[in-house]
Amino acid sequence: FAITNVSKQSSSRENLITGEITNNYSEDVDSVNLSVILRKDGEIVYIDNTFLDNLKVGKPKAFQLSSYRDWPSHDTIEISAMVW
Repeated sequence: FAITNVSKQSSSRENLITGEITNNYSEDVDSVNLSVILRKDGEIVYIDNTFLDNLKVGKPKAFQLSSYRDWPSHDTIEISAMVW
């Protein structure tokens, strides 16, 4: 999978981490588990996951994770995906 355009957005109602995932497999994928890890000074400060369905070969698909609380202070956002 290729994960691109990752960004963090905040509003008065919710906080988002958004991006796009592209299926680089040779066939469509029914379901993917996306894991998000926030790190501060190399230490994990937050982990969450979400699921996306119906990823077509070569087609980018938008994703988002939301929180009604502020994200913990962090230096990096890591996102990984695995077929579910």
